[in-house]
Amino acid sequence: MKYPAILASLLGIVLACALVAQPYGAGDAAMGIYEGTWTAKEGSGKATAQIRALGEGAYGGFLLLERDGETVSVIHLQTEGQEGENGWALKGEASAKTAGTQLKAVGRLSRDKTTPLLSGRFEGGLGAGEFQAKKISRKPPTLGAKPPPRALVMFDGKETNRWEN
Repeated sequence: MKYPAILASLLGIVLACALVAQPYGAGDAAMGIYEGTWTAKEGSGKATAQIRALGEGAYGGFLLLERDGETVSVIHLQTEGQEGENGWALKGEASAKTAGTQLKAVGRLSRDKTTPLLSGRFEGGLGAGEFQAKKISRKPPTLGAKPPPRALVMFDGKETNRWEN
């Protein structure tokens, strides 16, 4: 296989991935993982959320509330209506892992492309509380690492001598 054929094959793969990924929200500024904190009358802790595109301008996901490394509640979130001037309104409900900690939440998912923000308030078994989380970017721990011993590197970004028809 000659270099032009290899490049054409790689370009085809890249284009196919781009076409498949677009409907699933790849590159969507609001979609992703959010980390922050929550506070309420009954304590405070870490807030982690995962937001995904549902299509037609809608988003859904969950908000995990933790305290001292233990799950306090998982709130399932969904946007209400279309995007407004400052982002999307969210609503959610949860029955917690901890018995009797039923929660209802309302919030907002900002549309700021530089640092999207998920924020809101909840009430229920933990009392009235608030949460706030910023979108984060996680990098795989193996990114840029050398391959393990005896690994067969098919493509290192430069050489194609391991490729065949």
